[in-house]
Amino acid sequence: MIHTVHIRNYRCFPAVDVDLRPLTVLIGKNDTGKSAFLRAIEHAVRRHGFQAADHRGFDTKALVTISLKTDLGRITRRSEGNNEFPAGKEEFFAATANFRLPMEGIGLTCKGFDDSAGPPPLGEKGQNIAAVLDYLVRRDRNAFDSYVEHIRQFIPGLEGLEVSTPSAQHRSVQTCSEREHWLVSAEGMSVGVRIMLFFVALCYHPSPPPLVLLEEPENGVHPGRLGDIVELLRKLTKGEFGKKVQVIFTTHSPYLLDVIKIDNEQVLIFQREPSDGSRTAKPINRDRMKLFLDEFNLGEVWANTDEEEIV
Repeated sequence: MIHTVHIRNYRCFPAVDVDLRPLTVLIGKNDTGKSAFLRAIEHAVRRHGFQAADHRGFDTKALVTISLKTDLGRITRRSEGNNEFPAGKEEFFAATANFRLPMEGIGLTCKGFDDSAGPPPLGEKGQNIAAVLDYLVRRDRNAFDSYVEHIRQFIPGLEGLEVSTPSAQHRSVQTCSEREHWLVSAEGMSVGVRIMLFFVALCYHPSPPPLVLLEEPENGVHPGRLGDIVELLRKLTKGEFGKKVQVIFTTHSPYLLDVIKIDNEQVLIFQREPSDGSRTAKPINRDRMKLFLDEFNLGEVWANTDEEEIV
């Protein structure tokens, strides 16, 4: 798990020092640095090299530092070199997943994967669900049945799922309705249904990534389902599906914030400084927030209050 993040001169951040928790939520207006913060973490754990655009103001003389304190040791990436990385942990951190789910929906048709390499990973845009479910059908039928039972809680009228393998190179998922008893292909499913299929697949993946970075999980989902998504992510962080997974995600949804538990989960507010355009990240002030939460939900407070009053 990553406990602290220290950033200097990376992209829009002159200086950021924040603590993380197993579940961390990033909030703020558009273009306040939330996505850049996720990229900084990904940059460090995947040991990417620095480009000119990664330097604050494109000034390559400004030394960039991204430092993460983790359970396995400190990770530090510096533009001038002299980097630190926990010995022998490259494979662990390389498994970090950064998901950017498309607004138009997640594809449920994908290529086949060689089982000898282990279960297929879920792709950046949520793809490979069909391959993951095909793996469960053949390798862990109990897990597949549990997946189907779980997804039925979120999709009224769903009878079951069918994973088809028209060839060794292709996999696809179809749903079966209780009443009509016909199969519905991915093209006939709503965006929200496909997104729920993704989040439950993430939970039942045999080898989940140790760190999940996620952009705006509310996209394409009915507000009433956001509590279900957060609860799935929360259970992931607690290891209720197997291994514990740290989750960091951005959101613009006050409905999603309403189900965040600020005593146990971290909320970071990102802001743009009017003087020079730099971005800052600060934790929500829990004590101050509790004065509001006797009467309002967290999302209501954030949407209707000056952010300076809650940091």
